[in-house]
Amino acid sequence: MKKHKNSPPNIVYGLHTVMATIQFQPERCKKLLIARQAESKELVSLARQMGVDVESVDRDYLERVFHAGKDAQGVV
Repeated sequence: MKKHKNSPPNIVYGLHTVMATIQFQPERCKKLLIARQAESKELVSLARQMGVDVESVDRDYLERVFHAGKDAQGVV
C-alpha cells in the first residue's frame, strides 16, 4: 500500500492504489477525496458503486491535511 511518510495512518493515495483498494477492499474505504482538477469519472463511478462517499476538494487541501504530494495524483 502506497503511503507518504508523513500521512496519517490508514490513508492511501495515488490513482491506481486507491482504485485497487476501492475495488478489492471496499470495506476499508471511508471516503474518497479527489482534487477537482484530477476528477476521474471512472474512479468516482467505482467509488459510488461500491458505496464509498466521494468528496471533491482543492488539491492544496490534500497536500496540507494529508501531506499528499504530486505522487498522490490528486486522489486520497
